[in-house]
Amino acid sequence: MVSIDVGESTPEVQAFLKDKPVDFPVLLDPEAEAFTSWNGYAFPTTFVLEREHKIRYAVFGAFEWDAEEVVETLRQLTQ
Repeated sequence: MVSIDVGESTPEVQAFLKDKPVDFPVLLDPEAEAFTSWNGYAFPTTFVLEREHKIRYAVFGAFEWDAEEVVETLRQLTQ
């Protein structure tokens, strides 16, 4: 898993992570270049990629990771 922060400065992201540390890489996209190239339009946006880095599943906006539909979709994608 990797997180990509969109539109915030390095000091802002560092301050957030100091208060709420995570155990995965956090990349920065301050000008929203990656976000735009992936046709993102909502925050948060979640992509599940296959090994070749193609987007297999996308969710735009907030959602519940433990919702039955999400769990089943992720299960199917990882088989």
